[in-house]
Amino acid sequence: MRLGAVLLLALAPAAHAQPRVAASLLREQWPASWIAAREGPEKDAGVFHFRRTIRLATVPERLVVHVSADNRYLLHVNGRRVGSGPARSDVLHWAFETYDLAPFLRAGDNRVAATVWNFGTLSPMAQMSRRTGFLLQGDDEAASSLNTGEAWEAALDPGHAPNPDGVAALRARRFYYAAGPGERRDGSLWDWQWDGEGSPAARWKPARALNRGHPNTIRKGPGWLQTPEGWLLEPSPLPAMEHREIPGGRVARASGVDAGRFPTAALRVPAASEVRLLLDQGEIVNAYPELRASGGNGARVRLTYAEALYDANGQKGHRNDIEGKQIAGLYDELVADGGANRRFMPLWWRSWRFLELHVTTADEPLTLEGLKAFATGFPFQKRARFTSDDPELERIFDVSYRTMRLAGHETYMDAPYWEQLQYVGDTRIDALLNYTLAGEERLARRSILHFDWSRGAYDITQSRYPTAEVQLIPPYALFFVSMVHDYWSYRGEPAFVRERLPAVRASIDWFLARLRDDGLVGFLPYWIHVDTGTSQDEAIKEEDGRSLAVTLQLVETLRQAAELEEALGDATRAALYRRRADASAAAVRAHFDADKALLPDTPARRTWGHPVNIWGLVNGGVPEAGREAAARNVLAVGRHPAGRASDGGRGAPWPLDQVPSASLYFRFYLSRALEATGQGDAYVGLLQPWRDLLAKGLTTWPEHPEPSRSDCHAWSAHPAFDLLRIVAGIKPAAPGFAAVSIEPHMGPLASVDAAMPTPRGEVAVAYRRDGERLRAEITLPEGLPGRFSWKGRSRELRAGTQVLELP
Repeated sequence: MRLGAVLLLALAPAAHAQPRVAASLLREQWPASWIAAREGPEKDAGVFHFRRTIRLATVPERLVVHVSADNRYLLHVNGRRVGSGPARSDVLHWAFETYDLAPFLRAGDNRVAATVWNFGTLSPMAQMSRRTGFLLQGDDEAASSLNTGEAWEAALDPGHAPNPDGVAALRARRFYYAAGPGERRDGSLWDWQWDGEGSPAARWKPARALNRGHPNTIRKGPGWLQTPEGWLLEPSPLPAMEHREIPGGRVARASGVDAGRFPTAALRVPAASEVRLLLDQGEIVNAYPELRASGGNGARVRLTYAEALYDANGQKGHRNDIEGKQIAGLYDELVADGGANRRFMPLWWRSWRFLELHVTTADEPLTLEGLKAFATGFPFQKRARFTSDDPELERIFDVSYRTMRLAGHETYMDAPYWEQLQYVGDTRIDALLNYTLAGEERLARRSILHFDWSRGAYDITQSRYPTAEVQLIPPYALFFVSMVHDYWSYRGEPAFVRERLPAVRASIDWFLARLRDDGLVGFLPYWIHVDTGTSQDEAIKEEDGRSLAVTLQLVETLRQAAELEEALGDATRAALYRRRADASAAAVRAHFDADKALLPDTPARRTWGHPVNIWGLVNGGVPEAGREAAARNVLAVGRHPAGRASDGGRGAPWPLDQVPSASLYFRFYLSRALEATGQGDAYVGLLQPWRDLLAKGLTTWPEHPEPSRSDCHAWSAHPAFDLLRIVAGIKPAAPGFAAVSIEPHMGPLASVDAAMPTPRGEVAVAYRRDGERLRAEITLPEGLPGRFSWKGRSRELRAGTQVLELP
């Protein structure tokens, strides 16, 4: 049966149920086949439409289907958006989403349609692929009448294509860009009725069936069928991403026309004219913009998206200032066909604060009916809070939360505008923010699985995943182990953590095989990276390795892995890890310079880095006799501008004036050094870089202080974590938050009110300080034991609310 044909389904009413996956579809090959268009590219760039019509005598209470595509799909029923996907992963773990179509159906004819796209070599770096295809499988016998096969129809869309020019312009500025391209849509060629009635029949041809759906948990069938075949399917464990309408911003600047009340009201652009409208969203958003336009046959509209505007020197300056600045960035293009109320929405969301509409009309006027947006992202809910007598700290907390939200979608993302890649270094911080701000572990769990799967033939985890190109950063494989340890500490789930031990062991064993006889790491292949901008990659190692920073990171990771093995795995391995950690820490201590009270980056003593000394304080790489002096030096360097040495030293003793301070990212580990050395009260004083960023009008935290490529970067959002962990003092005292430790470090603050979700319920604190006296009101959920510490004194805590007066 051809796609345009009508299929009669007389479905009896069924009991209401949430979407699920039939057990047979998780153990047997699916009846549905992947399908593709008979015309058009198989792996190169192309946009395709698929459709089928069914006729219903009555509307069923449920009609559950499972949907996937390569690369992506947008599913409509009767012209209404149902959902999109699949959640990004790799071909051996290809996701499908489950939908109940019943709310979208009606008695009579119903059109089920999908747009599927593959942007070929222009696809995002995070997009893995086999070839273009679409798959829909009904969950039961009634719904299986919708199964994809040659009864469906397909059409190549000649009016919709990726736009390589915007990406090329970004890369010409020598910025690394790895997210997807902009899009071009020619309204005269695009099928505006692809999901409804009126689409030209000549466009449509019977779909071509490919291989059948194949779950990666297949258990039934001939032996050959149980080997990998095509996409290995698994249900997406993630909730649907948000699709929430938000305003389209305000017009901040207009040329060639009076903007009137646009974008909430229509704006007429005369024929043969050129108009520019700069819209300011007020803060960075991740959203699908929707532009509605009428008339203007032949008019061209370019939508350019940017996190910030640039001056004549390519600098951003204060983000609220627009005078003398121009927009530059990714853009979409639309050619109008003269039709009424045409709606343009790109297939993939955009990230922006500023959006410019550049309109050039031909012989007809164009009416811009309006512009709005639909925010998207992982549906986090803010469950933590932090306030104090310093109101700027609450702003830092809130901006950190916003940054975390924008960095979470189907995967974590380092930079939603620039890369949309899930790197271990960024993701570890993101996951901790999810646990503490949202009480949420689903995305973190998924990311740990992604990195586990990334090992392939490399033993160690890749630095980023999913990814179309392999990238290996060995120290990031150690951060993967830390991620597993963090998950165990904050969320528990011993069965899940135990399943990750083979990946933990593989990464540890890879490093242990490369340890020198003297206890230092030897030569390591691939990219040896510690901290962007503060420890140059070549300075932290010698020809035969011997990086003290990487050795100390290994020490930390060995101790974390030993804890996991002692609790969930092999006690013999745990003992081995501890012996190796102690030996390597001792090997590093031998290179400590007592006169400078610092560790060098390598035994050659050419450079003296902040990260190596941070690690040395965290895990015993500094001799006890030099620990106090080293801690003073590490703190002094931490007061330099982030990512830079002090301005000429101003008389500071060498080499402190030549030691670049940790970047915004690596200051997360500077906080760990404060904890390890009992200097938590210094934490609030080290937040000056974030205060400076607020003063520049940023609404999310950037990759680096000025100049920064990215204005929204996950790894800089950790202050919210440490305002809760160090200042409010809330942290797990046993795996899975089976017990809580509360030890505040208020520094200059007189009052703090905070709350943090845990797997056992909310922990809330309220502190009021008068000199050395502290009044602490603490509320613990039922079943959560705890201990409160302050200035060397401690008290046992019980469930419920208690008030402590100290000393």
